[in-house]
Amino acid sequence: MLPSTRLKLASLLFGVFWALGMFWWSGAYSISNAALLAICGACAGCGWYWLMRGCIVRGRLPEH
Repeated sequence: MLPSTRLKLASLLFGVFWALGMFWWSGAYSISNAALLAICGACAGCGWYWLMRGCIVRGRLPEH
């Protein structure tokens, strides 16, 4: 498996688990909350992908 494929799979799983965790933690089990958290989970997964992609390309963490 290519490193980019593993990174995409990891960010997908991160987004799914983040959204499920927030849905469970919120306690408001409605369709609108699930839809909103699904969108936020997709954004979190994309953000994770772009952040990790930048760190992997440089081979290190960003400096302050």
